[in-house]
Amino acid sequence: MIRATDEPTVAVLDLDQAELALNPTRTRVWAAVGVPWELETPGDNRKQVMFGAVNSRTGQTHFALTAHKRSADFQQFVDRDIIPAYPEADLIFLIVDGASIYKSKSTRAWLAERPQVVLVPLPSYAPKLNLQEHLWRWLRLEVTHNHFFRSLGAPNAAAKQFFTRPAQQPDQVVRRIGTATTHSNASLQDFCETH
Repeated sequence: MIRATDEPTVAVLDLDQAELALNPTRTRVWAAVGVPWELETPGDNRKQVMFGAVNSRTGQTHFALTAHKRSADFQQFVDRDIIPAYPEADLIFLIVDGASIYKSKSTRAWLAERPQVVLVPLPSYAPKLNLQEHLWRWLRLEVTHNHFFRSLGAPNAAAKQFFTRPAQQPDQVVRRIGTATTHSNASLQDFCETH
């Protein structure tokens, strides 16, 4: 399994994109039975694109806010945040979902100029296999669930602040995704063996 490699010149990261919305995400709360629970919203649900990646072996995380969810934004994230973080790596495997930005003509040309970067696509409709999803859930739990923000700058700042903690505590990241790693590796290995 690719995530299980202990080769020092190989880096394996789960990479994903998500959106941070101005409207809060909702989750369960304690409330009296039959009493509707209301959550204030600003009315204008603007969104901010985020790219993130996690190294399941080391717990190292990478995070960036970008203007769009386009091929060029993905490429810039990898060029600026991923490749420089692994100067000793001869190969950087990026486990990604089936989004078109990873298959575009622009990305294929970009990959041709970076032979050390290899995209490993996950099966369709299998977001649980991407370990970065666990960090997005953690972010939503601590930053966006049931939180009201008046402007998009506030959740952006909160997301940046949130990701400073995992960056400083990679062991906590490994513990957070650890139980998922075993399950995800088995599921991904099953997929690879059948395709």
